[in-house]
Amino acid sequence: MKISKELIEKNREQIIEKMKEADAQAYRFPTCEYRVYIDSDGDAGYEEWAAGDNAFLSFGDSEYRKAYLHTFCHQFYDVLWDGWFTSLGDFAEEFRKKFGVELESDPNNTMAEDGENTILKNGLSVTNWYEWLDEQTEESINWFVGETDYDMILDYSLEVEE
Repeated sequence: MKISKELIEKNREQIIEKMKEADAQAYRFPTCEYRVYIDSDGDAGYEEWAAGDNAFLSFGDSEYRKAYLHTFCHQFYDVLWDGWFTSLGDFAEEFRKKFGVELESDPNNTMAEDGENTILKNGLSVTNWYEWLDEQTEESINWFVGETDYDMILDYSLEVEE
């Protein structure tokens, strides 16, 4: 039994929501890939696999099927340091706004190391530092997901299937 394009179109909104969730998870866990599917029951979902894994699920003689529509994987991409804080200047400005001190930078350090060293040197809370990084990570993921055209990704995935 092949999953029809009509079933996919009927469940388009559910699929788009699962694409957004899977993409966000791929940013959070870049060592994994997230495969978005719709099954023969019309339910959309996603599965977590190790990045680059070639495994797949087989259902034998069962009438149940899954059509994999798109895989999200951001392996080797750090959404915070590669996408959100793309320059030392941007990071230093946001750091100063949050913690009220100037970032002390060392060319041999990463921006994360500069931030933590500045926090420690100024006697500020390391817990607040890590909480802020987590908040910034979630904010960046929300921004990237909000800027992505999942309708276009789904349309392209369907074109490739033909």
